[in-house]
Amino acid sequence: MAIARPPARGKLDAKRLQRPDLRALLAVLSAASLTSTRGEADLRRINSPLKITEFDVLVAVGVGGPLRPSEISRRASLAPTLTTVSTILRRLERQGLVEREPHPTIGGGVIVSITPEGQETLEMLFPEIERKVISWFGAHFSESELTVLADLLERI
Repeated sequence: MAIARPPARGKLDAKRLQRPDLRALLAVLSAASLTSTRGEADLRRINSPLKITEFDVLVAVGVGGPLRPSEISRRASLAPTLTTVSTILRRLERQGLVEREPHPTIGGGVIVSITPEGQETLEMLFPEIERKVISWFGAHFSESELTVLADLLERI
């Protein structure tokens, strides 16, 4: 593993942004932003009742639930902060897609589960989003490149 070097003092310029670590960071941020924007647009096109962050949280709960909100914030790729997850959960709960219940062993804690309506919504939306993701990534990467990319990014 490479050892991080301390940031250099001096002028910020295009050459400095070509350092591999900064270039990688900027590429990841750009790709995440672009993917989120495209996902949001695709959900609007199919008249989804959900925004992309809500869809992301619903997937996390639907696949891995029931979960504590802190677990959702770790699993949901587009909503990493607990405050953001709490806001999204309130919206999903109002729509009847998730429900919160007291945690069976942690006093004051809650667990979040997907409702039958939430599962139905997820099963309706996921194939379309999956098709879009396959076309976005498949247009740029081979299957083996995607495996390497995922392996590398999962180390962060």
